[in-house]
Formats: sequence, structure tokens, C-alpha cells
Amino acid sequence: MFGVDITLDALSRFLGSVAIGRSGRAVIVDGNGQLIASPNSGRTLHEIDGELATLRIDQLGDEVLTHAYDRLRIEGAGHRVVEVGGQRYITAVTPITGAGHNWSTMIVVPEDDFVGFVASNNRRGLWMSLTIVALATLLASLLVRQGLRADRGTRLLLERQSAITRQSSAFAALASDASLFDPAQTLPSRTLMETLAEVTRARRSSVWELTDGGRILSCRDSFDREIGGHVDGLELHHDELPALFTHLLAGEEIEVADAARDRRTAELHRVLSAFGTKALLSVPVRRDGRVIGAVWLEDTSGTAGSRDFVRAVANMVAPRMADPSIAQAAHQRRTIVKPTAVPENAPRSFVADLRPPGIDPSALDATIYHGVAVMVLRFTDATAMAVRLSRTPRCISDEIACGLQKIAADNGIPYLKLTGHEIVAAAGFEATQSAAAALIADMALAVRDHCIALFEESERTQEFQIGIDCSLAIGGALGSEPRIFNLWGDAVRIAGAMAASALPGTVQATEAAYQRLRQDFLFRPRGNFYLPHVGAARTFVLAARL
Repeated sequence: MFGVDITLDALSRFLGSVAIGRSGRAVIVDGNGQLIASPNSGRTLHEIDGELATLRIDQLGDEVLTHAYDRLRIEGAGHRVVEVGGQRYITAVTPITGAGHNWSTMIVVPEDDFVGFVASNNRRGLWMSLTIVALATLLASLLVRQGLRADRGTRLLLERQSAITRQSSAFAALASDASLFDPAQTLPSRTLMETLAEVTRARRSSVWELTDGGRILSCRDSFDREIGGHVDGLELHHDELPALFTHLLAGEEIEVADAARDRRTAELHRVLSAFGTKALLSVPVRRDGRVIGAVWLEDTSGTAGSRDFVRAVANMVAPRMADPSIAQAAHQRRTIVKPTAVPENAPRSFVADLRPPGIDPSALDATIYHGVAVMVLRFTDATAMAVRLSRTPRCISDEIACGLQKIAADNGIPYLKLTGHEIVAAAGFEATQSAAAALIADMALAVRDHCIALFEESERTQEFQIGIDCSLAIGGALGSEPRIFNLWGDAVRIAGAMAASALPGTVQATEAAYQRLRQDFLFRPRGNFYLPHVGAARTFVLAARL
């Protein structure tokens, strides 16, 4: 039998030397909660009535030890987790057997002392994982980029090979076209334009010739690949498109993806947008070092591999075009004697008479006007008329109506009426009013510019059309008081037909109006149209006043 004496102070020092986690601690208590030993021996005893006595565990002010002791009294010895102040603690209470007293060892350790390194390792592992993922993403993006570059290079190579194949087939087809090399042919071969559109995958291909000393660009032939049709006769004037003519006469190749955003083609966009064209490639046609025309491709998918073929086509059509300087000299010889002004009652180039047969003015309660000039403004989008402008509380239609009233007052237009989505203006009701056509033409140009400005301000397309005509009309006062003057007849109907068939944002005129206005206004031919009760008639686009 052995006996060992250990002082409580030595036992406390031993507990203080034991490292339990980073901040854990151990104490010895008896069954009544009296503190037997603690890491800080000075806190074990206190003086009561001049004598030293041991403290109770709840007198230490340590909430964790107090919670652990309370659980000991309720649940007994063992391992458990307690939560104090939002932090979790692991407690272990073990009885000391063989000591001869009801003593127990109580250990409390913050849970973070055991699992903190796990969280730290997790964060470290997360950062390492993110770094690896970032490196892998970077390497993958570089690999994908390299793959895309290789694919793009392969695609371009295939496109070039396809373009070369198409060009070879095109040259073979052109070599078999005898009319292409016939010097008697003055117009370009239609097969040439069709082949050019197929080779370049352009939506429309056309050849243009400079005439009148380089002041007029005339379309010799244009092929639309979508509808498979040919048109010609359209003319563009230098005064209307000065920027385009400047770069064209300088021999520049013009290639733009959006004609509206390039200063060289911004003015031309008004014409191209009517056909739905956005992109344009213009290759000059030269002869003896002079630019005598151009070859145009509209909305082509790509010309990188077919540019040489376009230049070859430009060289093929060059011999069929006249030198602008020679053409200008011939034009000057022909126009040494200027033509006299066309009289107001110039005959229309229509076979049918516009005056209805069998009409007796004396039998009608209305007046027949033989030389009325009529303008019809037509809106193609009802929604656009109701769009509110940013600088004014009024909508577009209200602004246009106010503008037309002012323009009509400034130009002395006596008749102006709004009917639904159309506005009709007319002049020439007096027999002595010989300048009615010029008044209506000036008003049409002013209205066109006013409408273009308003639609551009509202960031909408040019949803309007204008038509003018000079012919017979019937007018009279209708209804009860107040009686309303109304105008109807061929002039109103034909002007409405001109507006309905005009390109958006343009003024289309009949040949009768053109004959009266051609001395003072700039026109370009639009083409031939069929008018009811009239037949085939030429129409023109009014561009500006000379």
C-alpha cells in the first residue's frame, strides 16, 4: 500500500502547464462545486473572516465553466458541447477515482481550437482551387482562341477557294458569250451583271456611266439577284450627291458596311435605303486614266476573294462607255442654242386625253381647272404620325400640319386639306396663275425637308411619300353653310398615285409636271409606270431647285 501527498498548489501549477488547444483550460472541482485546483492558483482561494477558503466555481465569473458545471449537475459526467455568447465550447468532465474524495476534472476548450485549422485549410484549398480554375480557364480560352483563329483561317481559305472556283466558272461562261465582245453593242451584257452578282453573292449588281462631263451618273444596267430582274435608266446628279461624285471622280474604291454612317455615301443612302440597301462596294471604271463610270455591288456577303473579278468586270465594260469629256463636248455642241421655256399648256406625252369625254362645264355646278398643280403628301405608317417629339409636346403629324400651314402661306398655296393619312395641296385655280407648278414644286421640296428633319429627330425611318402632277381637276363648294370647297379629278388622283408609288422620303412627279419644271428644277428619271385611263407614262424624282 502506497500513499502520495500532492499539494494543491503543485496540482494547480500542473494544470497551468497543460496546453489544451490554443485557449482551453482544466480545473478540478468537488461534488459541491468547490474549486480544488485551477491553472491560476491565486484564484482558487479567497479570504473569509480572516481565514482562507476555496471558491465555488460559480464565483470565478467564468460563464463557460459555470455552464459546464451546471450540465454536470444535471446530466452527470461526460463529453458535451455548450454554447456561450454565440460561441461553441467542448466540455469534458471526468471523475477522479481513488482520490478518496468526490472530485472531478473539468476541461473546456473552444470548438474553433479543434476545427479552426480545418476551416483555414478549406480557405487555403479554396484559393488554390480558384487559382487552378483561373489558370485552366486562361489556358482553355487561349486554346479556344487559337482554335477559332484556325477555323477562321480555314473558313477564309475555303471561301477563297470557292470564290476562285466561281470566278473560273464565270470567266468560262463569259468567254462563251459572243455579245460580250461585240463592239456594236452599246449596253453592257446582262449576262455580265448576272454573273457578277452570282460570283460575289451580292444582292444587286449594277454598272453606272458618267455623262454630261461627269455631272450625271446614269445606270446602264442593274440586276437584282433576289427577284432575277434587270432595271436601268436611274440617274444621279452631282448637285444632289456632291460628296459621292468627289470621291468617285478621284478614282477611289468605296466600300462601306453602312452607307448611312459614311460621309462619302451618307447622301446616297437616301436613294439606297428605298431599295433596302445598306452595304455598298463601288469600283471605278477607267479608260485612258480617266474615271468614266463605276461598278456597284450592294449588300454583298464578302468581296475579299472576288475583288479582282470585280475589277476585271470594270475593265470589260469600259470600252462600251463614252469618255465624259467627249460626251460633254458633244452635249455643248447640241445645246449652243438653249431651248425656249416650255409653255404652260405643254402637251402631255400620254395617248389618252385626261379630260373625260362628253363633259359639259355649263351643265355642272362646279368649275373645271385645266392647269392645276397638285401635291399629295402620304404617310405610310399611322403609328409614326402619333410619335411625340422630345423638344415639343406635339406629335409628328401635328408638327407637319403646322409646318404645312406656314409653307402654304409663304408660297401662296390657296388649297390645303388633310384627309386621313394624306394631305392635298393645290394651286393654279386662276387662269393668270402661270407659276402654279413652281409653287407646288417649291412647297413639295420644303415639305420633304421638313418631314425628313422631324422623322430624324424622332429616330424613325422616313415613313412618307410625296407625289405631284399638273393636269385637269374639278372643284366646287359643297354642303350647307358653311360650304366647303373640295377638289377632285385626274390631277388629284394621279398625284395620289405618284405618292403611293414613290420611294420613301422622295418626291415623285409625272412627266406633265416635269415638262413644266425641268428648266428650274433638278430631276432624275424614275422609270415607266402604268396609270389608269392614261397608260404607260414616265415618272421622275424631284431632287432640288436649280
